Amino acid sequence: DNSYTNIIFQVIFLIPILILKKEYFINGFKNLIHFDPTMDSLIALGAGAAIVYSVYSVVLTLTGTMMEMHLVHNVYFESAGMIITLISFGKYLEARSKKKTTDRLVSENGEKKNPWRRNSPLRLALVIIIILIILAYRFIFK
Repeated sequence: DNSYTNIIFQVIFLIPILILKKEYFINGFKNLIHFDPTMDSLIALGAGAAIVYSVYSVVLTLTGTMMEMHLVHNVYFESAGMIITLISFGKYLEARSKKKTTDRLVSENGEKKNPWRRNSPLRLALVIIIILIILAYRFIFK
């Protein structure tokens, strides 16, 4: 069925995003447990809520509690991926800007910091490509 195919593709494309950007969930929930929420906590809660509600909707449909025609409107796996991707892209731009500023401020003999470690361009490009594929798939099959 088309709705189940759509959901399967959303989950398949969400998994690499979650694996590549798992630090949002690790740091976010760790900070939340210690009552010191950060931006990572907000990202983890938003994306996590979308994933949990989507899984709940799929389970309700599979058990027959919810009609299948409503399933497509109650699944938000792609929203979780978009939240993580857009925040990652913003952090990447911020790190790039910081690097340029640092390079200009630090003298030639000074020590330079490397803000690129966590937000590598290759990881970000992979996440963006996956999101674009999800969006293209959503527009083709809706």
